[in-house]
Order: sequence, then structure tokens, then C-alpha cells
Amino acid sequence: MSGCVVGGLGLGRAAPSAFACFLRAGELTWDALGPNTLTVSFVTFAADRSYATVTLLASKTDPFQQGATLLAPAVPLSTCAVACLLLICHHRAPQEPLFMLKGSCPFDRGSFVTMLRLCLEGCGVVPSSYSGHSFRRGAATWAAANGADADTIRALGRWRSDCFRHYVDRSAAERATTSRAALYSNTSASLRLDIPAWRDL
Repeated sequence: MSGCVVGGLGLGRAAPSAFACFLRAGELTWDALGPNTLTVSFVTFAADRSYATVTLLASKTDPFQQGATLLAPAVPLSTCAVACLLLICHHRAPQEPLFMLKGSCPFDRGSFVTMLRLCLEGCGVVPSSYSGHSFRRGAATWAAANGADADTIRALGRWRSDCFRHYVDRSAAERATTSRAALYSNTSASLRLDIPAWRDL
């Protein structure tokens, strides 16, 4: 890490893409350049800049390295992934790593997590419970809170099973609302105790 600066360019520009594309930490960080390192050449933009396309050559759930195409929508926010990617790719060579630290140093996982926790601490948030998967987990939770169904979240996060449900955190109030709707929405009907479902068979 000699000569590298932990902060600045790394997290501030990587975080919007990590969130918008449900990226795993290993998909945006790197220790040494390799064939699967995410580079500038793997990002393209719609003609009207309404979205950006990020191509992954390989990932954790892609053992045959078929690749995956991720889309980040443009939004009118300071955390817009498209705006950040445009800044990153501007006047950069196609073969350069998409994310790196000042001094062209590797954007490794340790630095990524360190920067994340420093930023959280600066915002008054206890950082110890956060990790490289926090953006992915947060994206799944936020999508669910905004009404996205399970199939949509599974597709956006490229999960092959329902394991993503472990990522979706719901508050006590949300769980109570779900329970109320599932168990007490039909208060006019009598609860039948004579059906097989109640019995210890």
C-alpha cells in the first residue's frame, strides 16, 4: 500500500455501481490485474445516457464464465451510478482497471472495506457490522422495501436460489404488517381447528 491513498476516488466512485448493480465485493475489487479484472472497456453507455451497461466476464455464480450483463439506470441523484461511471471512464484507456486507488494502486478488498468503515464512522454509524457485501445486501433490502417481488430481486442480484432472502432485512414494524395481513386480514371468518393442518400427525 506504499504510495497509495485509501479514500477519495475508490469508494466514492465505486459505491454507486456496487449498489445499483448488486455487485459482490470480489467483482469490483482486485489485487493484481488479471483476465477477469473489471476494466474501462467493460462499460458502455446508452446513446441518451439513460443507463450504463457493465459486463462481468466471470463471477461467483458463473463457474463456466459465461459472463453477465448488468444495467445501471441514470437517476437524478448525486449517487447516480451512470454519472460516476462517466467520470471514471472519461479520458481513460480501455485496458485500465475501472476502480483503483490514487497512485494507480489496486482497489483491493481490504482497502474497500477499510474505506467503507471509515466513511460510516464519519457519518456517526458504528461500522463493525458492515462488510464488502453490505452494498449488495442493502440493495436487496431496499428493493424489497420499495415493493420489488422475489423474482425481480433474484434476477437483479443474479441469485440462483432463494438464498438472497437472507440478505433482505425487514424491520419489526414491516414484519408485524406482514403478519397482520397474512393472519388477520379476514376477521369475519371463523378459525377452524378441525382441519388436518392443526393436528400433530
